[in-house]
Amino acid sequence: MAKTPKAKPEPIEEPESLTASLERAAKGDVDPKLSVSLVVAGGAPSQRYHFDLAASGSGEVRTEFGDERSDRRGKARERKLDETQFAEHVRAILASGVLETPTEMPRFLPDTVVGILELADATSRRRWYFAADPEQARSQGAIPPPALVKAADAIFALGGKVMGKRSVKP
Repeated sequence: MAKTPKAKPEPIEEPESLTASLERAAKGDVDPKLSVSLVVAGGAPSQRYHFDLAASGSGEVRTEFGDERSDRRGKARERKLDETQFAEHVRAILASGVLETPTEMPRFLPDTVVGILELADATSRRRWYFAADPEQARSQGAIPPPALVKAADAIFALGGKVMGKRSVKP
């Protein structure tokens, strides 16, 4: 019997890492499927706060916020960021060092203003949870790492810029 050679399987190509996607975007080679989002919400009923920003490499950005304590509100839908603006935003997030910060799900007391920072591309996603109100974070012993605070601050700054507000932080 003649032996027929077995077909060799093609090697499986590893998807590009999220870090590599972000680094490429920071240099201006932006993947439309790359996304950055920050949702911050919580507080006692009379002191509710919410902030929601989602930006993608396709240029889409939407954001809104409301703060019951200071009676501030804002919203921006269907705004666009060009690739240069998105790359600048990604550079600020990379510079924060947040990618070296471990992701963990801490526990929070009721009415805590909780932030969820998410970075994602077509194949992977990373999420960080943190107490977004500095006073609440201190009293609960849940002070977020400085890199996470820097990344969130960069996103708050983008949200304020898009909505034409000076500050949108809690």
